[in-house]
Amino acid sequence: MFRPITLRRTLILAAVCSTFLLSACTSEPQVSTVQTSSTENPTAAEWLQSEPDASLFQYEDTLYVADVSWINELELTRGDHLTDVLRQNKDGASFQNGDANLLEKATPIYRTKERNDILIVSTSTGDIRFLRLVEG
Repeated sequence: MFRPITLRRTLILAAVCSTFLLSACTSEPQVSTVQTSSTENPTAAEWLQSEPDASLFQYEDTLYVADVSWINELELTRGDHLTDVLRQNKDGASFQNGDANLLEKATPIYRTKERNDILIVSTSTGDIRFLRLVEG
């Protein structure tokens, strides 16, 4: 059995070590991240909140976004004409089908022959590819 002085020293040493460990863990600046979970496709308002410079287009209640680097590396062929941009709308909260936040009204939108999740937009400066944003 422990002698009373040894037990007291052990308890004090354990308390000091615990205090040191706890204070060491909290002395670092804490960065909080907020994760959101969704079972629905993102909205224009949600996307623009996290990516304010994104170029968006909405078609059939589905949002499409430009400037996704890996889709620019794909070999894609412009397919049939799908629709035109109906409105230029910079307010993500009121986005609806046919709206684009950066594309001009009447800009033609095409399907691709190879993929159903990518659209090709024809502009005066060249084609822009848009990827469908879906929860998955």
